[in-house]
Amino acid sequence: MMKLRNITPVVLAVLLVACGASQAESPTPTVVPFATASSGGTPQTGGSSVCDPNVFLPQIKEDLPFAQVSLLHNFLLAVHYINLWVVSPDLETAAVAGQIETNKSDAALLAAKLSHLIANDHPCVRASFERITTTIVDSRYHAWFIGDVAMTDIPAGDALDLDQLKKLSELFVSPSSLETPVEHPGPEVPPANACDWQHAREGLRTQFSPAGPNVDFYFVIDQDGANVWAQWEGPDPQQTPEGFLSGLLSLQAELQCLNPPVDILWMIYTDGSGRVSLVMAADGEALRNPDPAYLVDHLQLIYPSPSS
Repeated sequence: MMKLRNITPVVLAVLLVACGASQAESPTPTVVPFATASSGGTPQTGGSSVCDPNVFLPQIKEDLPFAQVSLLHNFLLAVHYINLWVVSPDLETAAVAGQIETNKSDAALLAAKLSHLIANDHPCVRASFERITTTIVDSRYHAWFIGDVAMTDIPAGDALDLDQLKKLSELFVSPSSLETPVEHPGPEVPPANACDWQHAREGLRTQFSPAGPNVDFYFVIDQDGANVWAQWEGPDPQQTPEGFLSGLLSLQAELQCLNPPVDILWMIYTDGSGRVSLVMAADGEALRNPDPAYLVDHLQLIYPSPSS
């Protein structure tokens, strides 16, 4: 069984590194609290705001020209994040030799381009968030770029030229553990009920329906294997254990068929405004065990820290 305690979740590592870096450099910027208004709104004078990320982020997502994209937000470690995941069909899935470096460069430039686009798409973005975390994968879900950048480092204005994009891409905080993607084909003979990620994701969306705009699931294959990330909301601000366990069992039911099989399931449990109350992890063997109690017993708490 894979030992979760020895694995650093790449995206969470980016968030932790970025948070530590921003706190070391300067105090956390003051961000207007999320409103509960039913419209996107715009920032107002005097520092007040009627911005609702559950409204304006889905609008921005519709403008992104990709068939597979996730755009979520959360509040973790006193920082408001936008979390973007994109499948880029332009990346070579069987990259060798020089193609590997080309993929890395293209993915980094795409991350910079999309972060700039999102930051300048709506005035509420800069008023509501401090950082953007971007994950770029190819059409087989191999990670080619994972990084995090401060909103203040993203230039305002129109589209950036190539040199400006390169400069912005260099400002991203990236995990040192992210390596060149490796093949992860799964078993030579897939199980009879095997499904691909698009099928599994649709099943998850059905299970969580009606889901809020800040609920989604995405797939990343890196050097640690096949990772499914799930973010969903509790039924109320109290974040009852029942709400988390219900979501966990739905995830377990829909991910049984995924091929390549899940190595690690990362779970982010939030309230309606994106405030993170739990980050949990489960290894693939526990996820595939038919006994739900076994899965619950083998969950690992990532956030808040068990020692805190």
